[in-house]
Amino acid sequence: MLGYLDAGSGSMLVGVAAAGAAGVGVALKAGLSKFKRKGKKDPSTPAEEAETSKSSS
Repeated sequence: MLGYLDAGSGSMLVGVAAAGAAGVGVALKAGLSKFKRKGKKDPSTPAEEAETSKSSS
């Protein structure tokens, strides 16, 4: 009886596998976007923002 899977158990295992795959995908996407952002420099530095705010006043 240890290896018996009825319809409810099988669909639960499919749901668990799908949720796990979706979770891994989201985690990878978040990790990669954080990694990509680290490599790029912020175009607006504090010095540029200060100059911009002075000239617009």
